[in-house]
This record gives sequence, structure tokens and C-alpha cells, in this order.
Amino acid sequence: MTGAGERVRRGQRGRRPYGSTAKTRQLVLAALGVVKVATAEQIRQLMCPGTASAQTVRNGCLDLGRDGLVESLGSAGRTNPNGNLVTEKLWNLTGPGWRPQPRYWTGRCGRWAAPPAAQPAPVPSTR
Repeated sequence: MTGAGERVRRGQRGRRPYGSTAKTRQLVLAALGVVKVATAEQIRQLMCPGTASAQTVRNGCLDLGRDGLVESLGSAGRTNPNGNLVTEKLWNLTGPGWRPQPRYWTGRCGRWAAPPAAQPAPVPSTR
């Protein structure tokens, strides 16, 4: 069973609740690793200027926020060309977002993958 907002198609893994792609999430993590704090519009201009709106980056930030890799620090205000005040969330990496994720090459599948979860250590007997 999937969570609210998630849809699974045949042959696919679970879809992210905000619909972001893996590439978008990687671009967000890469940008925040360099600039430390940025708005979604700044990340869009820096990493994916070909996209029409910052909603793609916002969705990536929200999905990464659900995974605990990024967080919102607050908001920043600016005036757009029409003279209206626009407020945007400021995003930064959390502690787990700073740690590089271990990966290894799977020859059978021919792609990078995360290592399997470590087995817990056995509990010594007290006898």
C-alpha cells in the first residue's frame, strides 16, 4: 500500500509525493552543497535555467525535506519587475544531507546503487 499522494505503476517503484525526479533532487543537493542557502528560484537559475518555473525545484526541495535531507530556514522577500513583493522559502542542507551517500557499481544491472543495509550486531549472551 502506498502513502497519500503516491502512485505506483506496474514496473515502477513508488512515485514521490510531490512528483520530483531523481535528477531534480540531485541538482538541488548539488546546488545547496555549494551555495549553502538559496531559494528555489536561485537554484533554478543556477542548476536548471531551461525550466519555465521554480515549481520543479520547489517540488524537489519538498521531497528532499520529507527524506530529512533539506530544511526550510524561513523566507526571503524580493520585489518582482511588476513592483509586487514576493516571499520565497530559503532552503539549506541538514546533517544527513551533508554526508555523502555510499554507492557501488552493480555489474549485473550496470548502474550505481546503494549498498545493502548492514545487519545488526549479534547480542552477546549473559550466561
